[in-house]
Amino acid sequence: LSTLTLTRTSANQFTCTLAYSSFDVANSPYTIQILNGSGLAGTLADAITADTDSPTFTNAANTTISLFNSNRGAGISAAALCGASGATSGTFSVSAGSLPSGLSMSATDGAITGTANAVGSDTTSTFTVSCSSPEATATRQFKITIKAPQVTTFSSSTTYAVPSGLTALDVLVVAGGGGGGSAQGFEVGGGGGAGGYIYTPGHPVSPGSNQTVTVGSGGTGRTNKGNGTEGSEWPGGNGGNSVFGTITATGGGVGGGQYWQGSPGGSGGGEAGNANDGAGSGTGGQGNPGGQAYNSAANSTGAGGGGASGAGSNGTSNQGGPGGSGTSNSISGSSVTYAGGGGGSKNINNTGSAGSGGPGGGGSGTSSTSSNGNAGTDGRGGGGGGSGGPSSYKGGDGGNGVVIISY
Repeated sequence: LSTLTLTRTSANQFTCTLAYSSFDVANSPYTIQILNGSGLAGTLADAITADTDSPTFTNAANTTISLFNSNRGAGISAAALCGASGATSGTFSVSAGSLPSGLSMSATDGAITGTANAVGSDTTSTFTVSCSSPEATATRQFKITIKAPQVTTFSSSTTYAVPSGLTALDVLVVAGGGGGGSAQGFEVGGGGGAGGYIYTPGHPVSPGSNQTVTVGSGGTGRTNKGNGTEGSEWPGGNGGNSVFGTITATGGGVGGGQYWQGSPGGSGGGEAGNANDGAGSGTGGQGNPGGQAYNSAANSTGAGGGGASGAGSNGTSNQGGPGGSGTSNSISGSSVTYAGGGGGSKNINNTGSAGSGGPGGGGSGTSSTSSNGNAGTDGRGGGGGGSGGPSSYKGGDGGNGVVIISY
């Protein structure tokens, strides 16, 4: 190498400077030799080392991070993927390939931020990260996979194991619908209340944890014993609760019968006609109350059970009350309406019409005094329709609930 300057500072000491660019790492280390005019020389072996001090990446080449659909906005820390020790802040960049659309890299430390665009199928992006120290630049290839939405529908109780890397998911929990009411004499049954409806997007979970899944059964409709004794109907039942981990939706209330008020539940059961016993209340944030019956002896009609989006309708002189409307949700990939209330029974004179089931799987009430109420739809948590009259007929059973997750 040639010196830029060479200065004698004392009888036995020299100071020299050399151009940084003239050093070749392959020839390091360098020996310094000073030669005077008479041919005498002084040598200092291996005096200068051409250090590279390249940054050291934290993770191995081709390390892959997967972002689930529900985690697309979670970001990726520097330590989790592209970070490096010994790198100068502000030197991190993508030097080849590209990040998934919607994501960007911090030049400070290589952290990745933003919300990745949704994809229809699993999509992997391959890219190279570059970062520098004062002496050298290092590069390494990494990968990020954006996962397509994955939907799981539970129609029976089980335990769900959370996949590795998944920290949040969207959850829909619908409880079983309440059974429809039944009565005899001038009394006619109210519609069953829909199962409680809970939708929780971004519900936090721990990777690898087990989540309890319970799918509530529909409640049994009240049964008219047909023995001519007032108040002599089997009581029927509320729908069963549905559960996902810490989320619990309450079963729908059974519809009212003779001397039996509509029961409270996720949504409440409708009042029985000519009974004056009242309707069931709904659970806050899950459903609505049942409606009030029309009370006028043989013209009495039952009220509709409550639904996720609306209260059960009141009975009128010529129509049983329709069930309350359910709520639509697209977690399954298409729009489906859940948790509709059951319709109330028509009057025993067989005039007018029975209450229709609420949108979302509610069963309609009896359209004749010689038939059972219609059942709620399974997998929707609909309430059962009301029944009534002098013979041994029953309210419709409530529909089973459902639990759906998407991530």
